[in-house]
Amino acid sequence: MCKGLCLVEPCVCFSFFGGGFYYNPKGGPENLWEPLITLLRCALLLLFPPVSLSQRDCSSVDCPPLENCIKEAPESDGCCASCLQKGCRCEGYQRYDCTRAGFKNGIVPEGQSYFVDYGSTECSCPVGGGPISCRYIGCPDLPPNCIETLEPEDGCQQCERIGCVHRGEKYEAGHSFHVEACRICHCPDEGGKLMCYPDPDCDPQLTLITDDNAPNGRDGFFTRFDQLSASYNRPSSGNLPHFIPLFFFPFISLRVNVTIFLLSACFNYAWSLCLSVVEQQCCLSHVKESRCDSGVAAARAGRACEADGNDSCADEYQVCCSCCAIGLLIRSEGQGCNAHKYLSYPCGHIFLSCCEDEEGQSQSPLWTQEKSRPTALPRPGSNVDECQGNTHSCRPNQRCVNTPGSFLCELQVRCPVGYQMKNGVCQDIDECIGNTHSCGESSVCQNTAGSFRCSSKLKCVSGFTLDSHGNCIDINECSSLSEPCTAGSACINTVGSYTCRQKILMCNEGYHSSADGTKCVDTDECQMGTHRCGAGQICRNLPGSYRCDCQTGYQYDAFRKVCTDINECWRFPGRLCAQTCENTKGSYRCSCTTGFSLALDGNNCEDVNECDGSPCSQECVNIYGSYQCYCREGYYLKEDRHTCEDIDECSQTIGNLCVFQCVNVVGSYRCSCPPHGYVTAANGRSCKDIDECMTGSHNCSFSQTCYNLQGSFKCLSFDCPQNYKKVSDTHCERMGCPPNSIDCQNSPLRITYHQLNLKTNTITPGQIFRIGPSPVYSGDNIVISIVKGNEGGYFSARKLNSFTGAVYLQRKVGDPKDFLIDVEMKLLRKGTFTSFLSRLYIFITSNKM
Repeated sequence: MCKGLCLVEPCVCFSFFGGGFYYNPKGGPENLWEPLITLLRCALLLLFPPVSLSQRDCSSVDCPPLENCIKEAPESDGCCASCLQKGCRCEGYQRYDCTRAGFKNGIVPEGQSYFVDYGSTECSCPVGGGPISCRYIGCPDLPPNCIETLEPEDGCQQCERIGCVHRGEKYEAGHSFHVEACRICHCPDEGGKLMCYPDPDCDPQLTLITDDNAPNGRDGFFTRFDQLSASYNRPSSGNLPHFIPLFFFPFISLRVNVTIFLLSACFNYAWSLCLSVVEQQCCLSHVKESRCDSGVAAARAGRACEADGNDSCADEYQVCCSCCAIGLLIRSEGQGCNAHKYLSYPCGHIFLSCCEDEEGQSQSPLWTQEKSRPTALPRPGSNVDECQGNTHSCRPNQRCVNTPGSFLCELQVRCPVGYQMKNGVCQDIDECIGNTHSCGESSVCQNTAGSFRCSSKLKCVSGFTLDSHGNCIDINECSSLSEPCTAGSACINTVGSYTCRQKILMCNEGYHSSADGTKCVDTDECQMGTHRCGAGQICRNLPGSYRCDCQTGYQYDAFRKVCTDINECWRFPGRLCAQTCENTKGSYRCSCTTGFSLALDGNNCEDVNECDGSPCSQECVNIYGSYQCYCREGYYLKEDRHTCEDIDECSQTIGNLCVFQCVNVVGSYRCSCPPHGYVTAANGRSCKDIDECMTGSHNCSFSQTCYNLQGSFKCLSFDCPQNYKKVSDTHCERMGCPPNSIDCQNSPLRITYHQLNLKTNTITPGQIFRIGPSPVYSGDNIVISIVKGNEGGYFSARKLNSFTGAVYLQRKVGDPKDFLIDVEMKLLRKGTFTSFLSRLYIFITSNKM
């Protein structure tokens, strides 16, 4: 751009009314008048300056372009605008997605994003603006402890329930259950592995039949009592009682019943051994319960949870005391008692009992029913009655029930008035049968729930009732009944009954008596059809009369005495309909042009979203009164402006998209490589050679050496001739020669194997291999020649200097071909010739894949 007035070589440049003029003094003859014109314009500029001195001249300022700018603002003291906000502009089908996402005019500020395809793809505008980039968002992984899933039709798979899986069974999180005898398991809230612990109320010593020797499939339970006594001696009489079914009761609350049953069974079987087992189990359970109660009482009293070292049940005492102390502490701090679900049984139960119960409310945190104290075991045929002898330990609100060898404490239930306790249930007291009512001789007692009712023995005929003296008197139905007669009749009382008399009512013209005869009501001539309105008129009922009016949309023609149609479209032009108004009989109708539909109000027109009908084969964008079809990337819109056709990029693109072969696919293309020896490179266009030797996909034997080629490989065998030893994979050295053996001494001292890979049609001549001694000494001189394998004359050998030789490709090779040539180098050092042989494997591969 031209900046100000410039008269410096090699050009003349000045500003002229906001424009620019350039003069090249080195131009041709056609520019001879240009210097004069330039000087004349400069003089005019000095006389008539085009720009005010108070305003900066911006005509010659070169403002830098604002890339990816979506909001500009002029600088306060400059000529250029500055960018306030950068972003991205949605183009093509992306504009439809941007607009639906709430970005006006398809402009997305930098750093913001939106979701498409049911939220599976996130499209965002990068920092600094530019093109919209989209990425696919995979479904999140299900939690590891999911036991039931939900699969919506248009969304990701979701976990509906978490829990635990044990032996093929699913258990919901947060629940506890029995999985086997004497074992309780709990599934944590987060699922995962079951947390199992033994049931303290289940005595494993009574479980004689295990999983290994259960004969009838009931793991850990007694089935018949003879199984318990099978190992004991039966009575000598040989008379056996009938088998008594016995099942294991795992709850301590039923311990007394089990004890009684076992004791009763012991009378008929091995009494001493059975009695010893029952006594041991019952006493052990009672001691554990007693020590646990003592631990809870100690915690409530504020004592330390330390047990006597000689106490055999010290664990029960300390566990119950410590768990109760924790519950009391949590309650004193005002915290919730939900922590019990994280504690194992019975600690969690004791913790919850002490945390929720008030001081002294429960003295037995583990068992809700008072158990009997252990007593002396009964002898066969004896009965000990603790209830009658008042040796029981039941509380005042409990009732003692004697049992064989023990007792039970049942909670006493007080019944309300009118009820009595019978078989542990409150039942109604029949005062009439028990003669505990207060009805007189002239009344009859009728029992009710919790009470009774007295009814009179004297009965009166219909229409009469008993007074306070027991006499039958007439009922005045006209005053006692709410509506004895209809509204148009009068009620007249009679002895034992009543009668209704119709009222007489006279009405004026235009009125008539109501159905009940109580009032005069208007006669509707319009409804009865007794009016005299003409055709096209509407009858309007009036009190005592009627009126004839024209229908809506009609007006009365006084000259012709008829109702004529009103043309609302002419009377109210442009005020009734938004687009087109059409007159109808008695009304009008609004219509809309193509691309619009009539609104619910019947007057306005709303844009029709033609895209709802899927008129486009791919993307559709609704516009006001019409729509526009767009195609996705890789497609073009056909002439019908609706159908998208796939673009064959392979045939339409100028230049090569792929190195080997271009394959058109729907909406795009892909590059392919030869079926063997190549894989597609990371850029998706090139083909990368597979090094079979490196990947181990060759078929060379153990004694062969794999050599990789473009698209293939070779298996080479490097064997040393006779009188040579192999010192490496590619070197053979001559062994010692016999004395006076000229042939051996003239043979090569060392044979070296080399591999070369060349392309077809390589430019010739071209140097492909160099050879020389190492190290080099002063006075060295070499002679190089191809001694074998150059029958076709494709190669030549040259001496570059006294210690370096080279092999050249002399002829162009047009097709793939393999060569094996022997290049001999003779070294003259200190008057002695030494021969060296290089065996070259030359592989000519195609320069095309």
